[in-house]
This record gives sequence, structure tokens and C-alpha cells, in this order.
Amino acid sequence: MSSGTRTSVCQASRRGQAGPGYLATPPGGAADDDRVLHFVDDDPGYLSWIAGHPEGYVVSTARRPSAAYLMLHRATCKTITRLQPRARTFTGPWSKLCGDRDELEAYARGLGGTTLACGHCLRSR
Repeated sequence: MSSGTRTSVCQASRRGQAGPGYLATPPGGAADDDRVLHFVDDDPGYLSWIAGHPEGYVVSTARRPSAAYLMLHRATCKTITRLQPRARTFTGPWSKLCGDRDELEAYARGLGGTTLACGHCLRSR
């Protein structure tokens, strides 16, 4: 077995809603990490997930998630719900990990990293 991120096709989210995406488990991941959905080259699935989970969280990361870049956002953050200048896709060069905040932070720890809070939607007040 490789030491990379394992993914398996998921036909429904853990909340019982149909939707595309991949269940993501980091190397050495714990059982709770299987509730994180990973979207790569799947803008319709990603946009459907954020529309259906406005209370959820999203980590923007590389196509193959790594500890090098793990930016945590609220699912409603304008920086991940609207295409940025010169961008043509949400889930092309960058992928999205979606789930509850605790699940995403546990996933980041499984990668040997920590999430960075978005300066727009999670800034300190």
C-alpha cells in the first residue's frame, strides 16, 4: 500500500444526501476522518456540497492534499464560492476537502500539518 492519500468513490455524503466526491483518509488516518469529502476536477459536486452545507467548512489544498497548504474556510466564504480573477475552476489545480471543522482539523493533523484560518471568513474579531 502506498503512503499517499487513499480515496474511494462516495455516492452519498454522511448526511444521507446524494452527491459526488471522494471519501478522503490521510495516511494513518483515524476512522473519524472518513467523513471528509475530497473534490478534485468536480466543480458541480463541490458547488452542490457547499450549497447544501452552509454550516460546513472547506479546506483549500493542493490536488493531492499535503501539510504544505491547508487553508480553512467557512463553506459560505466568498473566496471559495466565487471564482477568483483568472481562475477557470474551483477544483482543478487546487482541490477542496469538505466536512465539519473538527473533522478537517483532524484530517490536517493526519497529514502532519495544521489548517490556516482564512483571513476573510475566520478572522478574529
